[in-house]
Amino acid sequence: MKKLLAVIICSVMIVALLPVAVSARTWKGNFGENDEYYFIYDYTADNYDPQNSASTLEIGVNEGFEGACDGVLPESELVDEFPWNEVASNKARTYLRSVTFKDGITYIPKGMFTDSSLLNTVVIEGNLTSIGDRAFEGVTALKSLVLPDSVSSIGKYAFRYSGIESINVPAGLVDIAASSFECMPALKTVTIPEGVKSIGDYAFTNNTSLETVTLPSTLETIGANAFRRCTALVSADIPASVTSIGMNAFKYCKSLGGAVVPEGIETLNEGVFYGCEAATSFTLPSTLKTIEKEAFYDCKSLAAITIPASVEKIELRAFGNCSALTSIAIPDGIGEIANYMFYGCESLASVSIPASVTALGKGAFYGCKALPSITLPASLAAIGSDCFYECENLSSVNIPETVKNIGKYAFCRCFALSSVSVPSAKTLIGRYAYGYYYTKDSGFNVAPNTVYGAKNSYAQKYAQDLGLNFIIG
Repeated sequence: MKKLLAVIICSVMIVALLPVAVSARTWKGNFGENDEYYFIYDYTADNYDPQNSASTLEIGVNEGFEGACDGVLPESELVDEFPWNEVASNKARTYLRSVTFKDGITYIPKGMFTDSSLLNTVVIEGNLTSIGDRAFEGVTALKSLVLPDSVSSIGKYAFRYSGIESINVPAGLVDIAASSFECMPALKTVTIPEGVKSIGDYAFTNNTSLETVTLPSTLETIGANAFRRCTALVSADIPASVTSIGMNAFKYCKSLGGAVVPEGIETLNEGVFYGCEAATSFTLPSTLKTIEKEAFYDCKSLAAITIPASVEKIELRAFGNCSALTSIAIPDGIGEIANYMFYGCESLASVSIPASVTALGKGAFYGCKALPSITLPASLAAIGSDCFYECENLSSVNIPETVKNIGKYAFCRCFALSSVSVPSAKTLIGRYAYGYYYTKDSGFNVAPNTVYGAKNSYAQKYAQDLGLNFIIG
């Protein structure tokens, strides 16, 4: 009996020494220049499994200060210096799961909840007006957030790397600031309300799960890189009210099916639809004057596009790597086919070049393997280097008498082009321009081709130097 009693006593002592499974604690405090704000921080600790620990935070305006303070919570240089983090050590940030902003709070400071990865509920009861930079950055457990329409300002990276899947853009926002909703990997849908006039640079960039976005009829400006690398974005109906679309605005939107560019827009900026691999159709406005470089580069599913007669300039690589493009008509008034404009358009079989063109740029038709023939205008003065490089099916080309220079490698690896005619005796021909092909094993090789040209011309000298057939005519 004594032994049994001793065992029982020892067991009770051991149990008493074991930590309590769950313990709770509350911290309260005031902060602000005049202690006008309060916080209540409740922490429940699971001593056996810390990951199950949880805490809630309430922030509000103290009695006697309602209406007397502006509701702008004070900034802190470091996240750990916010008062609740200071009193509760790292528990507040590490285990915070819910936060409530009471009526009277108008501003959430920058970085306030950065990397609070377990925070899954944010309740805003009052008329919040501003959210600071990185306020909810890295809050991966937060799946949704309802913002009041009173919000008129959202800082850079405010929700970057958060887990938010859907968010209402407040009606109080007239201008969506740069990078406001950038890098939200779980965001799937966005509806931008009527009244918004501009979307800032990088506003929605790198939202790789974003599938649909609804743009308002009041929108006027889409900033540079605004939707860049939104790889799941299927459609984006651009309102007729839009007058400017920034460079790279839809770059790498690989799932985008196409777009109608509104009337009134005069410039398609650099890389605006670069890498829209699924796009099959783009409608361009009659007001368009300039297509900047790489505007449609790597639009691999684009089979056809109509360039308006209003277009005066098309820059380098504008349609490069549009591998499904089968035909193109360059509008009259274009003076030059820019460098690499149709580089890698391996399905391109028909090209119409107007009389206004005086120069074909470097690599303009490089790798257009399906191109069987091309008619060059009588106004042409120069054919750039690599211009028709690797146009393997090109069997017919006229070189006008006006051409003064044919650049090096211009017709290299044009295997079907058995002969060319160079009518002008003064046309300069660059190295390896014609009659050559290249292999990795043997390097450059001379093909048994024929050159037609004037007696004692540069063409005759070129043919003789290479050992090509030369026929006067």
